[in-house]
Order: sequence, then C-alpha cells, then structure tokens
Amino acid sequence: MRKHRAFPQILVAVAVLGSLFAGSAVRAGAEGNPAIDPPPGDISFDGIGPVLTGGDGASASELLIDNFSSAGYAVRWASTAVPVRFCTVQANRPSSLTAEQFRDGVRLAAAMWNGIEAAVGVTYAGDCITTRIDMDNRVNEIGWDDARDLVVGTQAGLTRGTWLTTYSGREFVEADIVLEPLRLPEACFRTVVAHEMGHAIGFGHSDTRSDLMYPSFTLSDLSTCRPTASAYEAQWLASLYGVNHRPQVTAMADREAVPGSSVSITAQATDLDGDSLTFEWRQTGGSSVSLQSDGATATATAPASGSVTLEVAAVDRYLKRGVASVILRAGVATTPAPTTPATGSFVGAIAASGMTLTQWAGGSVTSPSTASGTVRSIWVTRNGAAVGFIVGAPDFVNQPFLNLFPGGVLAAGSFVMVVTG
Repeated sequence: MRKHRAFPQILVAVAVLGSLFAGSAVRAGAEGNPAIDPPPGDISFDGIGPVLTGGDGASASELLIDNFSSAGYAVRWASTAVPVRFCTVQANRPSSLTAEQFRDGVRLAAAMWNGIEAAVGVTYAGDCITTRIDMDNRVNEIGWDDARDLVVGTQAGLTRGTWLTTYSGREFVEADIVLEPLRLPEACFRTVVAHEMGHAIGFGHSDTRSDLMYPSFTLSDLSTCRPTASAYEAQWLASLYGVNHRPQVTAMADREAVPGSSVSITAQATDLDGDSLTFEWRQTGGSSVSLQSDGATATATAPASGSVTLEVAAVDRYLKRGVASVILRAGVATTPAPTTPATGSFVGAIAASGMTLTQWAGGSVTSPSTASGTVRSIWVTRNGAAVGFIVGAPDFVNQPFLNLFPGGVLAAGSFVMVVTG
C-alpha cells in the first residue's frame, strides 16, 4: 500500500465498511425486492483493507485513510458544509425492511453522531427526489445497490466520497452510501448505517473490536452489532473537527394550572461556544394537549386531570441538543371564600333612639356596631338626594345603596344620618 503526497486535485473515494455476504441480488429497480440472506460467521461492513480508494485520472493510486493513526490521511467536511445533509433512496429496498424502518435507521444514526460534542453535525432530509444514487450530483444519498453492482463480494455496503485536496487538507464535497439489500436484524442494520455514515464524515476502520468502525460483525453474536460510537471514537471525532459543546438548558419548575386554562412556559438556555440557538418543543407524556411554541416560549393547555410532560430542546448550528422537561399538572379550580365585611362604626356616640348626624369611622353599613343601640337605617346624600340602607331589609330594598357603595362600604369620614331605636 503506497501513500501519496497530497497535491491540489479532485479525488474520488470509495469507502467500504465491513464484510456482509452479498451473494447474487435481484435488481429490479423497485421497492420491496427480495432480501438476501447472509451466511453465518463474520460479515464485513464494506470490505477489509483500504477504506477510501482514490483515482487520479487514469492512474489507480490508493490512499489509505487510517484515522486512528497520526500518519493517516484525514478527510473532513468544511465548516461551511456542516451540518452534512443526507437523503434516502427507496428504490431496491429489500422487502424485509419497510420504508419507515429505513428512514428510522438513518435518523437514529444521525442522532447518534450528533450526540458527540464535535463541531460537525448530520441532518436527515427525508427521501431524495431521485430514484437511484447518483455519484456526482453534489447530493449525499443513502440507498440500495442496483444493476450497477457497486457493492461486491462479501460487503454489506460502501461509502463513495468525492473530496477536494488542497494544501490545507482534504474536504468532502459529496458522500454517498450504497447498501446491499441483506436480511439483517434491526440492530445490525442500524450498525451498518451508522458505520457507513462514520466513513462519510471522515472515519477510517478501527482495529479495536469494541469500536463501531471495526470492519466486521457476527450475526451469531448480536453484541457485535453496536450502532453507537465508542468513547475513543467520540474523542477522535472531536479532534478532527474541534470540540463543540451541547447547549445547557436551565431546569424549569413544574407548573399547576386550572384544567383547560392556557399556560405560558419560557425556557432559558446558554451555549458555551456562542452559537445561536433554536428551540424545539414537544409533548412526551400524558394525554394530548394543545401545544404551540414561538422560540423559547411555549403555550400549552392544562390537562383536564393528571399531568402532562413537555420537553424543550435547545439546538445549535451543529445540531447538538440540550434538553429539559417540565410537568404541567391539573390544579383544582377554587372560589375564594366570601369575606365578612368589617363591622362598621361611627365617630363619637349616637343616640340610643332617634336620629343622629355623625361621621362614619369605617367598615360596612351591612353590619353596623350596636354599641350605642339598635341601628335601624343609615342615610347619606348623593347628588342632593338621600340614599339609605335599611338594616335587615331584603337585598332588593337596599340595591340602590349597594350599587353606589359595593359591599356597603363607606369611606371613613363620610357624614351619615343614623336612625336608631
């Protein structure tokens, strides 16, 4: 294996992930083709040996990418091309895998790589508008092998990347993942996708069995199907792209509200790297309630009973996510207990029987003090007319007075005529 000095040029690279037995395949070009049964024993993701094979014109030079060695050739995405966008091609998908299972496998692989605190991210854009993988359209596609038989031998798939080599390094401009339509357990399928995606962001193979980028797995031992990068691989990815921390979301206090009422909740988040943040809200528990969001603030309807759990994620430009949850509980609608108006009193003494002109000391006329005898009525003048409150009379009799003085409360110092006896 020869290593070549890098000069400014365009190189086309083909990445092979492990060895899965391919056998003969039916390539009808439609979805739901018969799946191929792999043989027992070790299965390679994309072949053992050169990870990325480059061609410079008509010459067949090989460039070994050993990303676990300082002497290796590193290829990465430019910061302006991050997050790396992938779409899926459903044509030739095996019948053993539904379209949604295929999409979920890609989503989970992207989320796994995004969970590493490195300045690179992967986003899944859904199904491609194309019906087959095109190796030279500047679109990063993940799909299934076809009549071109790009995946050969005992490979489970391959990753073909195009990169630009300059004096500052190698930068991807496209990466396409081609999968062999094998019948695999879900964990192994997810491992193949995550492994190939690792190549597409710059990984070579590892010689450590516990690493995701180890070149093979064994169907008889599903513990070898590990769709998660190891701690060492996470460390290496951060060294290739630089560290980028996930945002920190401040914990929110749980809330209680009257059933059916609208509750506004605002999240607080910070980013150590100074990245701008977007916010994503969703309900993760309880009966479904209305939830609307505008950036860091969400408005939810309190549940009729019990509680619901709401989750907010603060997301930076590299798709690193900081997450917090808040519980919204149904409270009891309570009516404030009626208050008894304070006993009203007069300034100075009043006659035990008869009429006394005096001042009101404060309180409500509905419960006047009886210290100076039985009060029959209390009168005030309003706009030149006398308005009275008859103690003990029905409410409709006293309504004109209560309309003027809610609760029968008069301002302290008001002049009143008191009838007693």
